[in-house]
Amino acid sequence: MEEIKQILEKDNFFTNKNYQIVQIQKWNKNTQFLLLMDNKKYTLILGEKNIRKIKNRLNSLDEYYKEFVGLKYLNDSLNIALLDYYENGSGVPLSKLSLSKEENIYIAEQLKKIMDNMHSHKRKFVCLSTHFKGENWYDFIQCYMNLYAQKVLEYKDITKEEYNFILNILEKNKNYFLSVSLNYLHGDVNEDNICYDAKRKKVYLIDYDDCLIGDTLYEYARLFQYTHIPSIKIIKEKYFKNIEENEIFLIYYLRNIMLDYCFRKVNKMDATSLVNSIHRVLEKIKELNDVDG
Repeated sequence: MEEIKQILEKDNFFTNKNYQIVQIQKWNKNTQFLLLMDNKKYTLILGEKNIRKIKNRLNSLDEYYKEFVGLKYLNDSLNIALLDYYENGSGVPLSKLSLSKEENIYIAEQLKKIMDNMHSHKRKFVCLSTHFKGENWYDFIQCYMNLYAQKVLEYKDITKEEYNFILNILEKNKNYFLSVSLNYLHGDVNEDNICYDAKRKKVYLIDYDDCLIGDTLYEYARLFQYTHIPSIKIIKEKYFKNIEENEIFLIYYLRNIMLDYCFRKVNKMDATSLVNSIHRVLEKIKELNDVDG
């Protein structure tokens, strides 16, 4: 505990030294803390890899690491909900539950409220990636789509024509990406991180270790791609009825697939299903362009 305090106070990580940290719970390689400061409750989530990052960067802690490695979301309602979950320990991941139609509707509505609350916190663009040197969301998307597409090209899983087609779609939507607002994103919303306490009728979104700044469409693209439980389908049907017909959404969707594809290839895992997904998304975008044309 003392070591954590020393790390956080290095280089004025906290300008206010009048605070108290109480360890709440440790699970896997992450540690959850309750931070009391200025009569407010904050949540401090530190993963083993993030503690290591802080130790390695003691002399150069910048705004990115202040926001994302240590303090995740300084938002009372989110943090109180998290603390309620960890203190009571009664929530069960949706992946392990069999729910009624009414429960699925209720969970979908509550989850959407949680995500709206989280996404309402707007932030300036910031990125420490060694690959990216730009200053806006368009440059960021273009940079990483280039990286992913080039990796896919190396394995000959998409053609050069398809690669150029992706970049042309990005260029076509450039004004959107230049104007989009950037928000806090959870980064890993899935059926294992959505928990439900049936007795107390409480819905929790947990595990903020992968949170990031981005467009909320990216969050929902990932959510709809990897989560197929009824509650998520309800969110999609109720709030995003026409989103699959949106080129911009499909670009985010494609980015998610390519990211996972590259991860699997680098780690020598089977990426066959993701190759098929890449082609399906490309065909969907081509269909939209044919209609527009």
